[in-house]
Amino acid sequence: MRGVVLAALLLLPPPGATNCSGCHAAGSGNVAINGRDAGELAGLMNSYRSGALASTAMGRLMKGLLPADIDAIAAWVSVQK
Repeated sequence: MRGVVLAALLLLPPPGATNCSGCHAAGSGNVAINGRDAGELAGLMNSYRSGALASTAMGRLMKGLLPADIDAIAAWVSVQK
């Protein structure tokens, strides 16, 4: 049952997730993120959040998210095609 609940939750984007596709859609000129590994995405997002990775916008955007938000967004983006 837990897998079914998780699958259902992944169908709905968590708050903030749909903003990512504006800059990171295929053909956008930026790195496409849909379908990438959730752990990899969360790691990158947390690195931007902490300042370990330099950026112009990502660091500021990630500072507004809690670690749980980042995990939820990464999980959702990872199952998008």
